[in-house]
Amino acid sequence: MLRIWGATKVAHPQVVGLHTQPRPGEKPTPASDRRRKPPQTPDVLRPKATPTPSTPAQILERKVRSLLNKICPDNLQVITEQLAAIELKNVEQLETIIKLIFGIALTDPHYCETYADMVFTLKNRYPEFPAEREGEKAVTFARALLNTCQNEFESLPTTFEPTDEERARMETADLAHEMQTRKKKMLANMKFIGHLFLRQLLAVKVVGQIVHALIGIKEGLPEEHMVECTCEIGRASCRERV
Repeated sequence: MLRIWGATKVAHPQVVGLHTQPRPGEKPTPASDRRRKPPQTPDVLRPKATPTPSTPAQILERKVRSLLNKICPDNLQVITEQLAAIELKNVEQLETIIKLIFGIALTDPHYCETYADMVFTLKNRYPEFPAEREGEKAVTFARALLNTCQNEFESLPTTFEPTDEERARMETADLAHEMQTRKKKMLANMKFIGHLFLRQLLAVKVVGQIVHALIGIKEGLPEEHMVECTCEIGRASCRERV
C-alpha cells in the first residue's frame, strides 16, 4: 500500500488542506521548514581543531620540544644532528633553544650527562650573531649558554621554607610535595652545571663564583640545601675524572 501511495501521490479530497495544530504557546512552523532536517552532531563528538603555531618563535619551540622529548643515549647523535640542522636567524632563537635544553635537563636529571654531551656538540654548530650595541661582544652559543646558566642560578630559591601565603592556600601534603619539587630542581641545576664544567663549557671562574655564592663567607653556617648543592656540583664535575 505504501508503494502504491508513493507512486500515485494523490491525496484524498477529505484530507486536503488539513494540518496539525501548534501546541499552546508554540509558534506555527512554516510549510517550507517542515521538511525533516538531518540530525545534528553533538559538540562532544565533533573533532576539535588543533591549534597550530602562528609565529616563528612558536614553530621553533614546538619543533625543539618535540626533538628533546625523544632524546636518550641511544639516539643522541641523531637528535643532535636534527637540532644542529635548524637554521637560526637571530639571538632570540638561539637563546630559546638553550633555555629549552636547560628546562628539560632540570626536569629529567637522569639524562643530565646526555644533555651535556648534546650541548658540547652543538656549541660549534650554530652561528654567532653580531652584538646589538656597539662595543659589546658577538653572541655565540657559549656566551648565550653562560648567560642562561647565570639566569637559572639567580632564579633559584634561597630557602625551601614555605611562605605564609603558601601555607594558607595549600594542604600540608601538597606543600611538602612543592618544596621537594623545588629542591630536586635546584639539585638538578647544580648537577647539569657540573657536567657542563666537566666538558669545559663553563670556566673554572664561573663554577668558583657559584660555589662561593652557595657556601662562601657568610654570617653563620650555610643552609643544608646550599651544602647539598655544592656537593652535587662536585660529584658531577669529578664523576668521569675518577
